[in-house]
Amino acid sequence: MEFCDNRRQLFQAYFRDFTVERMDKPWEAFTGGWFPDNAAKKLGINTSFIQGDYSYVLVRVVRFRETGKLNADIPIDQQLEPEVKARMDQLEIGNLTSAVRFIESVGTHYVNSYTTGNSLYQVFVYSRKNFKMIKERIRSKGLNALSKLDLYNYFAPWFAEHLGQIRSASANATVERWARRKLQYEYYVVKYVTLLKLHGNSTLLRSLDTLLGNDAILQLDLKSLNVVFRENPKKESWFHEVLDNNMKLWELNMPQNHASR
Repeated sequence: MEFCDNRRQLFQAYFRDFTVERMDKPWEAFTGGWFPDNAAKKLGINTSFIQGDYSYVLVRVVRFRETGKLNADIPIDQQLEPEVKARMDQLEIGNLTSAVRFIESVGTHYVNSYTTGNSLYQVFVYSRKNFKMIKERIRSKGLNALSKLDLYNYFAPWFAEHLGQIRSASANATVERWARRKLQYEYYVVKYVTLLKLHGNSTLLRSLDTLLGNDAILQLDLKSLNVVFRENPKKESWFHEVLDNNMKLWELNMPQNHASR
């Protein structure tokens, strides 16, 4: 459960476990194409709640299946593909064009580690006032200190401005249908679907565990390709300079950096 003061923090929370070396805001590498309509669809909420003055709580249930990680740093004598070696030789210190060509043909990063599996998540949208109230209450007393009734009240449609649809990380329609059917909560005449119904329910959790397969990347760590230039410190420094400048310009041109926050 993550408390997000604004849209930017919500995006950051969604990609919390994705890192990109030498990038100050790595989540922006993955939300670069998230215009309001795209973001709303991915997060399961209405577009108006992306653009307005709201706060959010991201609730997520995760099932990790596989993890892969390089056993050690890439050795200096690592054998490279001929095309990569040729591009390295063509890179000239001070020649921006050669550096850009290397980046376009070879890339900027490599996968250092990853974790796959699947997850269910739901975004709850709040007014600033109600968000502050729930945030202070849960952080002061802890989630486990709240009664089941308190939890349902704080995450109910009469307290939240909007309850997002439950989504799966892999957009698995079968899992999402299961959630709509099994996680429906009824309070008098009000019916709504909430991920909080899983809280403390071992039967539902076991059932969900069988449905969350190995369908999505849940964690990713990308490292800079500067390691391939370690035998030539001057080229390595030049590659770093070009990479850093390009990444900073790219971050500044992200759609969310020009839209209202």
